[in-house]
Amino acid sequence: MANRRTREDARSRLGERAARIVRLRDDGLLLWEIAERVGVTKERVRQILAKARAAGAGPRPPGQVVTRQASILLGLSAEMRPGSFQRLMTKFGIEPVANKRGRLYWKVSSLRGIKAPKCQVCGSPIPLSRYSRSVTCSRGCSTARRHSQSSRKKAAAGDA
Repeated sequence: MANRRTREDARSRLGERAARIVRLRDDGLLLWEIAERVGVTKERVRQILAKARAAGAGPRPPGQVVTRQASILLGLSAEMRPGSFQRLMTKFGIEPVANKRGRLYWKVSSLRGIKAPKCQVCGSPIPLSRYSRSVTCSRGCSTARRHSQSSRKKAAAGDA
C-alpha cells in the first residue's frame, strides 16, 4: 500500500507530458506507439520513462513481453531464435498474444504458469532448455530410453 501511495505521489509531481507518457506505457503501448501519439522520438520517450522511474513514478511492470525477454524470464538463452521459442511454447499450449511489427509478444502471467515437464524415464524435472530438444532429463536417461525402445522392437519382431 505504501509503495502505491509513493508512486502516486511521485506521479503527481511529474509534468503533464511525462505523466501522459507513463499512463500510455501503463496501458501497454510500445515506445514507438507512444512516440507517435505524443509527437516525440522513441528515444525521448525512453528517456522520459527512465527519468520517471528514477523519481519513483515509473510505469507498472509490463503484462506482455517480446520473445527475447520471455526467453530470459524462463531462464533460457537470450539468443534463442523466435521460431524455436514459439515451437517450445506450443508444446505447453501457449500462443503469442500479439504480433506487432514482426515481433511476437507473450503474456507474462501465462509464462509464469509453466510447470517443468517430467523425464519419461526417471520422472525428474527436465530443464526447459533441454525440453526444447528432448523428453529426457539427461544423456543417461536418453540412452536408457533408446535402449528400451530397441529391445521392444526386437521383442515385437521375434513375436511376429
